[in-house]
Amino acid sequence: MATVHWNRSSTAGRAIRSRTARLERRVLGRTVRSVRAARLADGANRRRRERATVRNRSPDSTLRTDGGSEQSGTDETATIEFLDRETVRIVGDLEETILSLFWWDESGRVGTITEPIGGVDGERTVTVAEAFPEQTFASGPVVTGVEGFTTPGPSVPGTGDVAASNPDLENHVEAVRDEYADAGELEDPFPDAS
Repeated sequence: MATVHWNRSSTAGRAIRSRTARLERRVLGRTVRSVRAARLADGANRRRRERATVRNRSPDSTLRTDGGSEQSGTDETATIEFLDRETVRIVGDLEETILSLFWWDESGRVGTITEPIGGVDGERTVTVAEAFPEQTFASGPVVTGVEGFTTPGPSVPGTGDVAASNPDLENHVEAVRDEYADAGELEDPFPDAS
């Protein structure tokens, strides 16, 4: 039987090392990609479940967020209460808050605003006139919802850590229609909601 000595500088040695390295890269690459994909999917699903839970709660209930990994497990609470069609009370600590509302102009057409209005440190009562002093409203306005963000960063509507919709929205719309009956026909604020 012949004995072949393997050494690192031999052609056979380089070929074996090359094949081994390619195999390792291929296996490790798949593993890393799989782990990253699983983490991304898990994070997206977790955020989706949290948002669904928050949105399905009663707007007068306490909304909780887990605080995220940067805050080492702290538990933050925010309460959003709709006092009337133009006023919201927010209790908690939020870096940014987005207020959403609609109104009708002189011709009866609907206008909407969804804008950041600043943070909340403890308690804050917000009126539409205070939040948007430069805006004039012929009929209305009616606050439709509030979103809060517990961490600094971009405040994109629909991605808030806490959110609440006005539970009396339909009643407020009817009240505005009754109050401004002489203003003529007011456009339906939710034409696609059937």
